[in-house]
Amino acid sequence: MEEKIKHNIFWSAGVDSTYWVCKKLIIDKEPIETYYLDFPCDGIDTTGWTRRKDMVIGGGRFTRDIEKKVMYNLRNQIIDSFPHTEELFPEIVMVEKVELSDKVIESIKYLFEKYNHSRRIIDQNTFMAQYTLNRKEFFDICYEKDANIDGYSPATRLLREQINDDFTISHSEIKELDIYKYWKFPLSKTYRREMIRTSLEYGFKEILENTWSCRWPSKNGDFCNEWPCVNSCIEFQDDIDVDFKRKRNYNNLL
Repeated sequence: MEEKIKHNIFWSAGVDSTYWVCKKLIIDKEPIETYYLDFPCDGIDTTGWTRRKDMVIGGGRFTRDIEKKVMYNLRNQIIDSFPHTEELFPEIVMVEKVELSDKVIESIKYLFEKYNHSRRIIDQNTFMAQYTLNRKEFFDICYEKDANIDGYSPATRLLREQINDDFTISHSEIKELDIYKYWKFPLSKTYRREMIRTSLEYGFKEILENTWSCRWPSKNGDFCNEWPCVNSCIEFQDDIDVDFKRKRNYNNLL
């Protein structure tokens, strides 16, 4: 029997990455390794911002502790609901430090100046790129298909435009994109509505409903109700066809 290839997945406790974790484990029955950047690396939170080569390096991430607890709970829920996944699903790898090379920073700077890539902020995507280069292994990066890629995310627009048929990122035309040569975008042609319908078919909708995406929750635990977060947090809440209801307060997940 041919041994199945392990998938490396960056996990964040959100819908997209959790769907991919579930698909690999529950539907494909393939072994995975999940990773989380557990250090200040997010350009959205300005705490601890620094500069290097005229690029802003992101500071903290308000919701890291929440996301980690949610991921641990999700892992337990997946294993409890689908016992065969336990042997395919080791503990989450917490990456505590990644040093950025000059080459990666210079490439990000060029890609911003030439193609408006990455908002001139070195954030978690940059650290993920560096980590995959250090490992020299492919990693699945989970972003859904977007109806409007031009207005969705400067951090991924250019990458989506250069995607190959196998979901890797081409750097044949733009050599600086080679910092992403170990990235794969397996969900780049899958809308979130399709993910929800698949979860209904295979019995893991409740798991996706227990995910968390909000970066700026209120003090009482409610999601922030601001765009773009609100779109990710509660889309399909009132869609009868899909009947997908995520938790609106993270205290209901912990």
